[in-house]
Amino acid sequence: MTDQAATSLTSLLGEARAAVLDHLGSVTSATCAALAEVLGVSTEGTRKHLALLLEDGLVTAESVPSGRGRPAHHYALTDKARRLFPTRAAAVADELFDFISSSQDREALRDYLAWRSDRQTASLAQTVDADDVAGRVHQLAAALDQAGYGAKVTAAGDGFELTQHHCVIREVASSHPELCATEAQAFARVLGDEVNVSRHLTIAGGAPACVCRVDVRATSTRASASTTSNPPVKAPTRSAM
Repeated sequence: MTDQAATSLTSLLGEARAAVLDHLGSVTSATCAALAEVLGVSTEGTRKHLALLLEDGLVTAESVPSGRGRPAHHYALTDKARRLFPTRAAAVADELFDFISSSQDREALRDYLAWRSDRQTASLAQTVDADDVAGRVHQLAAALDQAGYGAKVTAAGDGFELTQHHCVIREVASSHPELCATEAQAFARVLGDEVNVSRHLTIAGGAPACVCRVDVRATSTRASASTTSNPPVKAPTRSAM
């Protein structure tokens, strides 16, 4: 683990529990006694740290026969804990965008963005289906919040303001703002023809939150997520959000 990542983990969990996760990240599993030796504290103290990590869903415990005597508990990281460690997924995605843009052509990038927008629209349409605009806007915020965007809705004049306090694709979107635009297009498609959706601020652009304005049109009929210009897309098995 890098020094910066270790510092972040320590700030989040405290020095002792961060050290436990750091060690478990370099081995398949470890016993309480082995972890106590790494920490330089008693096994009783280590058990207390492990109990908190178990409660938070960051480690698992498995009883492994040890020959004579009681089975020993072996502790290992959960997927939730592994997500706390740095990855290069965003860097790889950024490289892929750069490759498509430079060595292919802009048409290929546009095709990908349209494909992603279709997938996101189809995924959101599964839960955004209220009869009224207000209901759909709140359903959209709930779906985004569930996906990790920290989304909230507030009334704004005759419309609404949709705020996303977290951006799960910030690293990539910072270099490729087209992602932000196509995301707003997906919101517009799933909310229907009664509204205009415009994106005013983005975290990727340096703002503290992503903000979309949702204005209700005076007269309109609701557009389904499936139209002639935007044909229906089969719901993906994994969300594109």
